[in-house]
Amino acid sequence: MPERKKNKFTQISEQPSQLKESGFRALFTKLRKRRIIETLAAFIGGGWLLVEVVERLLVSHYEFPEETIDLTVVSIIGALLATLVWRWFRSTEKRPGNVKVEVLLVPLIVLAGMAIDVNLILQIAAIPGKKLLIGIATFLLGIAWVIFKSLQWAALMPELENKEVEGSRPLAAKQTKSIVVLPFTDLSPEKDQEYFCDGMSEELINVFSRIRDLKVVARTSAFSFKGKNVDVREIGRELGVDKILEGSIRKAGSRLRISAQLINAADGYHLWSARFDRGMADVFAVQDEVTSSIFEKLKIQFLGEEKTELFKRGTEDPEAYNLGLKGRYFLNKRTEEGLLRSISYFERMLERDPAASLGYAGLADAYNSLGYFNFLPAQEALAKARTAAERALALDEELAEAHASLGRAKLFFEWKWEEAEKDLRRAIECNPSCCVAHHTLAFNLSAIGRHAEACVEILQAQALDPLSPTINAAAGWVFYLARDYDRAIEQCEKTCEIDPNHHVAYAVRGLALMEKERFDDAAFDFQKALALEPSDFASLGYLGICYGRAGKTTDGMKLLQDLDDLSQRKYVPPFYRAVLLLGLGRRDQSLEWLERAFQARIPWMIFLKVWPIFDAIRTDPKFLAFSQKLMPGSRDK
Repeated sequence: MPERKKNKFTQISEQPSQLKESGFRALFTKLRKRRIIETLAAFIGGGWLLVEVVERLLVSHYEFPEETIDLTVVSIIGALLATLVWRWFRSTEKRPGNVKVEVLLVPLIVLAGMAIDVNLILQIAAIPGKKLLIGIATFLLGIAWVIFKSLQWAALMPELENKEVEGSRPLAAKQTKSIVVLPFTDLSPEKDQEYFCDGMSEELINVFSRIRDLKVVARTSAFSFKGKNVDVREIGRELGVDKILEGSIRKAGSRLRISAQLINAADGYHLWSARFDRGMADVFAVQDEVTSSIFEKLKIQFLGEEKTELFKRGTEDPEAYNLGLKGRYFLNKRTEEGLLRSISYFERMLERDPAASLGYAGLADAYNSLGYFNFLPAQEALAKARTAAERALALDEELAEAHASLGRAKLFFEWKWEEAEKDLRRAIECNPSCCVAHHTLAFNLSAIGRHAEACVEILQAQALDPLSPTINAAAGWVFYLARDYDRAIEQCEKTCEIDPNHHVAYAVRGLALMEKERFDDAAFDFQKALALEPSDFASLGYLGICYGRAGKTTDGMKLLQDLDDLSQRKYVPPFYRAVLLLGLGRRDQSLEWLERAFQARIPWMIFLKVWPIFDAIRTDPKFLAFSQKLMPGSRDK
C-alpha cells in the first residue's frame, strides 16, 4: 500500500520545534493550574523579606549568631519544597494502600528540614553530648509522630477528597437522587454483542432520564469509562453521582444471561444485584424487571400510568428493536461511514415495524449530522431530517428525541430561531435530561444574542454530560460568543484535559486568544487544530484572520493558495473562504462568498450576527443588509 501523502498541516505535529513548544505549553498549563508559579512568587518575595528582617534586626541589632540566617533560609526552602510537592502531586493517582505521592514525600522533606535545623540549633546553642542525646531522642519521637500522622492522614484521604471534589466541581455536584449507567460488558464467547450491550445501557439511560426527580448522567460521560478498570468510588466522584449501575450480557444461541448490579458510589457496596436468563424475545421483560427493581431501591415514587410511559421504546417487535440498537451504535460513531450505516439499520427497522417512532427519530439524527458535518448538502439533509422527525412525532408526540432533532434542523438549516426554540424547549419538557436539547438550545440563544440564557443552558448540558469533550468544547464556544474570553480559554483547556486531541477545543481557544491579541499563541492553536484534523477548514480561515491581524499578509496569502489546492480535491464550504478573505482584508470578496454560503445554508452561519471575527465589517452597509436578510427576526446583541 502506498504511503498516504502528508500535507503541511499534518507535518506540523511531527516537527521537533513544534513538539518542544507544545510540551512547554503543556508544562506551563500544569504549572498554572497547580498554582506553582504563584507559590514560587510568594515564597521568593516573602522569603526575601523574612531573611532581611532576620539579618538586619536579629543578627545586626540584637547580635544573634550568624547561623540564624542559615536557619531561616533552610526553613524557608524546606517549606517551599513541601508546598511545591503538595501542589504538584495532589491531583496524581494514588499509590497502593490508598496513599498518595505527596503523603510520602512531604513528611520526608519536613523531616530533612527539621534535621538540618536541629543541627544548626545545636551549633548555635553549643549543646554538649549528653544534651545532644536527649535532643536526638526527642527528634526520633518527632519522626514517629510525623509517621503516625501521615498514616492517619492517608486513611482519611478518601473522605477529604470527597469534600474537595464537592467543593471544586460545581457542575458535577452530588445529588440526592443521581445515577450513571455504565456500558454493559459483552461476555459472549464470540464477543459479537457490543452493539447490544451499548444499546441495553443506552435504553436504561433513556428510561431513567424520564424521571424528573432523578439526575441521570448522559451517554457520552457514562461511556467514557468503557473498557477501563476504574474504581466505582472514583467514577462516583468524577461524575457527581451517588448510585452506579453496571452489568454484563452473555449470549449463547437465542438465550441471554443479563447480570446487573446497583452500587453505592460512596463506599462501593452493592445495593442490589440480579441475574436474568431469558430468550431474545424476552429482552423487554428483562429491561422492565431491572428498571423496576432499581426504582424500588432508589425509593422513587410514581403512579402506574406514569410507569407505563417510562417504558415506551418506539416498537414492541424484538427484531425491530435489535435493528434500532445497531442503528444507534453506528450513529454514535459520528463518522460519514457510521452515519450511512445507521441509516441503513433504521430503514430496516422501519420496514420491520413502520410504527417504530424511534426509527424515524434515529433517521432524523443521522441526516442532521450528515448535513452538520458537510457530508451531505444542507438542503437535502434538512428535507430528510425534518420529514423523519415529523413522522416520529406523528407516532409519539411526547418523544423528546424527535423534538430535539426537529429543533436542530430548524436552527442549523432553516434558521428559524423562534420555531427551533419552541421545539427544543418542548424536548426538555418531555425529558429534562435530554442533553442534546440543552446543548442545541444554548447555540440557538447564543446566535440571537441572549448570552446569559445560553450560558445557563450549556452549563445544564455540561452537568448532565460532564465528561463529554463535545459538550465541554461547546461551553467554550458559548463563552467565546458571549465575549467572556478568559472563561472560554479556561473551558477549552479543561476540554483538552479530557481529550488532548479535540481539535475544536484548540480552534475555539485560538479564537479567544486572538481577541486578546495573543496572536502567536492563537496561531499555534489553529495550527494544532489543523494538525489534528487536516480538513478543518474553519481553523484554516481563523489562521488567516490571525495572520492578517498580526500583519503577516504573506503567510495569509499562502493559506489562500492552500485552500484553492484543497478545493480541487474536495468540497470546501464557501463560508470558510469568506472567513479567510476577511482576514486578508478583502471585504467585498468576503461578502460575495458569504452570499454563496447563505445560498448553501452552511450551518455555522447562524452565529454571524454575534461572532467577534466579523466585528471589523459589522458596520459595513453591505454586511448590515446581509445580516438582516440572514436573521430578520433576531435580536441584536
